[in-house]
Amino acid sequence: MKKKGKTIKNPSKCCKCPSKKKIKKKTITHNKKPSKKKTANKRKTAKYKNYLSKSNRLAAAPNIYSDKDVRSQIELVLELLDQDNSDVLKGVFKDRVSPFHSIKMDIPKWNKLTYWNAHQMIDSMGGGNRDDMRTIVYMIKHDVIKYKQENRATWTNNILKGIFSEEFMRAFKDRTYGGPVIKGGDYKRISIKDITIILLKHRIEMLDWMDKSKQLLNARAAEESSRAKAVESTKAAEENSRAAEESSVNTPDNWDDINTENENVDTTKTDKVKEDIDFD
Repeated sequence: MKKKGKTIKNPSKCCKCPSKKKIKKKTITHNKKPSKKKTANKRKTAKYKNYLSKSNRLAAAPNIYSDKDVRSQIELVLELLDQDNSDVLKGVFKDRVSPFHSIKMDIPKWNKLTYWNAHQMIDSMGGGNRDDMRTIVYMIKHDVIKYKQENRATWTNNILKGIFSEEFMRAFKDRTYGGPVIKGGDYKRISIKDITIILLKHRIEMLDWMDKSKQLLNARAAEESSRAKAVESTKAAEENSRAAEESSVNTPDNWDDINTENENVDTTKTDKVKEDIDFD
């Protein structure tokens, strides 16, 4: 047998010879259903892994914020931020568009974060602030570095969403926001710790504004209720005076007038009746 002008002594070694090719038999494998015990064991192991991951995340995380009100939570987290000197918060806040560069903060970005803070405090009924406080506490106080970094990523992504998303400004499109505005100024680079402190101090200012607005609303409601009561009392007094005037139209003013009216009554008919029925 020749191959490209060469003679092949052993034709069995020729790979192009169809008669000498080995045909592999196809093995048909039936999809057997796993037994109930195996599926139950898999489910148990999956649940156990989820439990372990969750317990590892929460094992060293403190639960020091849950039993406090909103103001106490924010003040506590601000104290933790002042005391913290770890490298987790010293990192420069990176830009989402160019992650290798630090973000440059200016007035428009601070305005967007103002509306994001307002959404977290007002529209979400405090639930957004509670989640933020938990994330920051885990970022500061968790013993496992891996979960510190995960919570830092969650917190920075939330801030970036507030900066680059338009949904929070659109939420206040049909209503006026008269609360305090973040006055952060221009930053060529800012750390995660500094931007977190600025945001939380603004939330404290928002709480003060909300308390004052509630006091004003309560004072206005009290004034309106007092005015309504005054109007009702004047109406009742006018009605009483009218009723008294109507009842005093045909009544004599003096007891002597009543006696004179009785003296002028003609009693002749009654005297005649007495004479007719008088028996000896």
